Amino acid sequence: RANGDTAEAIKNDLERTFADMRMVAPRKPQILRILQQYAAENPDVGYTQGMNYVAATMVLMYPDREDLARRRFVEAMMLFSGFWSDDF
Repeated sequence: RANGDTAEAIKNDLERTFADMRMVAPRKPQILRILQQYAAENPDVGYTQGMNYVAATMVLMYPDREDLARRRFVEAMMLFSGFWSDDF
């Protein structure tokens, strides 16, 4: 996806990310930054629907350590890279 399309997809999915969990709402800026940075640094993968839940989970696990949440998110993306491919 193009950068504008990616940013729009992330924002759309972020609205729905654990929408019923009040603890997620204040963390959405962190989740957004992690997803945008990952998509920018990994243009071959970009952003795919579902990554938002993985990023949200990492932010909830490490709420005061965005750097650690980002690192764990990237590790998860590497571990499950096949899930985000067009052929899956």
